[in-house]
Amino acid sequence: MTQEDIIRMARQADNINCDCCLPDPGEEFMEDFLVAFANLVAAAEREACAQVCDDWPNGMDDVCEIARAIRAKGQA
Repeated sequence: MTQEDIIRMARQADNINCDCCLPDPGEEFMEDFLVAFANLVAAAEREACAQVCDDWPNGMDDVCEIARAIRAKGQA
């Protein structure tokens, strides 16, 4: 995950328009933002792991099942 990916996810989490800092929000806003941001980061990491399985040579059935299981973790 690159720095640009992290910045994009932070903006996506709460439409932050500042490259250098977060606004000075209240505690409730910050908690909501952090939860949304953490969920986006976790989803990106799950997808990256599943992509490794998808790209595994020969596309073995077990590896495909592992990729599906990784992606399903986000649905729980």
